[in-house]
Amino acid sequence: MARYFEVIDVKEDMAVDMLILGKGQDPERLEMIMEPKGAYKLRRIPKEELTDKVQWWYEFHRERSFAGERIGTVGVDSGMLLISDPCYIKEGLEDKIEDIYEKVNSKGGAAEAKRFDLALKTGYGDGLYDVYAKRDSEGRILKIEISFE
Repeated sequence: MARYFEVIDVKEDMAVDMLILGKGQDPERLEMIMEPKGAYKLRRIPKEELTDKVQWWYEFHRERSFAGERIGTVGVDSGMLLISDPCYIKEGLEDKIEDIYEKVNSKGGAAEAKRFDLALKTGYGDGLYDVYAKRDSEGRILKIEISFE
């Protein structure tokens, strides 16, 4: 069973992140290896606070600005977006489009389309959506964000 913790900045005495530990993960061991040593501690979130804390962290991260560079725009005319490796498109999805729509609609707005493709509904349907990327020191893309708001 998962256990939920807040990561507390000892100096500021405030929560800076949330951590979910699974079976076999030892919070005391994690505290010992946190860098810089002694700057952070873990506080287990009591069951009665869990819903409120998870909701708070969700909202915090949702509203947090993504410090990435704008790398382009994606256009949506079907109310859905498909994320895929180009080699899978080469194999053809034309005959699978209706299946993709049905699968996405029946699975809460996102589903694997074919092999490792991912199809998902956009927040407000059709439109142009900016795409942002976060890069490592070598310039490789580590993370992308597309806001459908």
